[in-house]
Amino acid sequence: MTIKKNDNKYLVFLRIDETKKLNFKDFDNLEYFFINVFTHIKNKYNHFENGLYKLNIYLDKYYGAVIEIKNLKNNYYLDSQLDMTINIIDDNFLYLVDNYDFDKNNFEYYSYKGNIYAKIISELSEKELFKLYENSEIFFNTEKLIISSKKI
Repeated sequence: MTIKKNDNKYLVFLRIDETKKLNFKDFDNLEYFFINVFTHIKNKYNHFENGLYKLNIYLDKYYGAVIEIKNLKNNYYLDSQLDMTINIIDDNFLYLVDNYDFDKNNFEYYSYKGNIYAKIISELSEKELFKLYENSEIFFNTEKLIISSKKI
């Protein structure tokens, strides 16, 4: 699990091997998982606010999940209370890459605003996945915008 703070939200990146043990349809199971996530955030950033949180869980069958956590700043909660609304979104992640070094049988490529984006279209070996993770930037919730552009 990798956690990053981005403006007024937190992003939690879970690779496919980390999501296999999670059932995103079992909210009791997710509650325990998110207690762990919120504890990690509090420990990493030495800061966490009570209130209502909106969680968007973007699921990709090849990557795993990216969880976007936003505090909606509701003042009706006591110091240690928090509540969550959870949205689960099936997504196809795209990867910003510098070149076409990846097997073209496993990817489709798109050009958007002068950048090259790769979309996984078939299962990758563990070696290929790690090469992709190390040589790209992941984009989620952008597939429709970028794919509507020019396919390479």
